[in-house]
Amino acid sequence: MEFLVKTDDQTVNEYIYELQDDCFRLHMFSKELVLEIFTEKQRESLFEFLMDYSDEPQYQILRLLGFYHEVNPQRQEAVLLKIFALIDEAREYSKNILTQSPEDRRIRASAEWMYLDGDSVSDIVNEMISTGLLEEYIDDIQKVSLKDAHIKRINEYVKGFPNFEKLNEIDKQDESFRHNFLDLEKVKHLDSKTDEMDTQVRSILVKHSDDSGAN
Repeated sequence: MEFLVKTDDQTVNEYIYELQDDCFRLHMFSKELVLEIFTEKQRESLFEFLMDYSDEPQYQILRLLGFYHEVNPQRQEAVLLKIFALIDEAREYSKNILTQSPEDRRIRASAEWMYLDGDSVSDIVNEMISTGLLEEYIDDIQKVSLKDAHIKRINEYVKGFPNFEKLNEIDKQDESFRHNFLDLEKVKHLDSKTDEMDTQVRSILVKHSDDSGAN
């Protein structure tokens, strides 16, 4: 997950393959603690949702990569410029994720899934406190509640997500709620240890979307 800049001896397609790998590895690592207990359908649903709405740089880059092969050469240059502008952010974000505790990674990924599943931010915080994922108080003596701080934290994770009315519309659309735009030959094989877990999620990356287009 190095998110390197393109070298002079790399073709654009080679660089795209490399970025796809980096983005996919970052997705798997940052969400692995929930993905490993999910069903295939849940993994697919979460990935599709993040592809559409997450502000994390790996998903922003994947969205742009999906547009690249769907537009003319002039617009491809514009897409690449947008991608290049995200590389530094993705590199720093990757470093931050690698230094996070498993608990912190679990909290964000769990909150994202619970929101997609229809839980409000307050409900998410209450559930995480009740299960021990979040602490209820600063300490057991003063009993100062941490709930407001937790709500602020979870709000940061889901602030770019659609409201529940929009989520209901998305749920009704079902099959149209997909990001299936990357060609099979453009997805490099990753480590065998992730193959069993990510088969369904990876399948999303090997189909083409009929309505892809650059903004």
